[in-house]
Amino acid sequence: MTHFAIRLVRDASDVDLAITGTLPEGEKLHRKVILEPGLLKDGCQHVKLTGIFHSIQTGLLLTLYWHTIGAKDVLMMPLEGRGILDLTRFGGLENPRHEGSSGMVVLVAERLSAGAKHFALSLEFSKQRN
Repeated sequence: MTHFAIRLVRDASDVDLAITGTLPEGEKLHRKVILEPGLLKDGCQHVKLTGIFHSIQTGLLLTLYWHTIGAKDVLMMPLEGRGILDLTRFGGLENPRHEGSSGMVVLVAERLSAGAKHFALSLEFSKQRN
């Protein structure tokens, strides 16, 4: 059984998420909404990604998407291996807010090799007011 543990660490002007997960043998793909901005304290509708820490077992690809209602989700970023990304220098990755944009963030885990695969992510977002 796929297991994703999502913990909201901070909900202020910035939002921090801690996510751990396992994609078991026998399951190739799992898709999960990991952030719904409308459920945050002040009900903002959109966020931008400003930082990532990731530790992903070899043979697992994680992909972040901006959710779209009634259309294909918009690619945010694929992640593999280990790393730290500080996106504040570039102003962060903003939700494109195209037609059908829900503001939600989706994580897709795809197993690329045999065996159960594990990961840990820390994501930092800034709330967008407009």
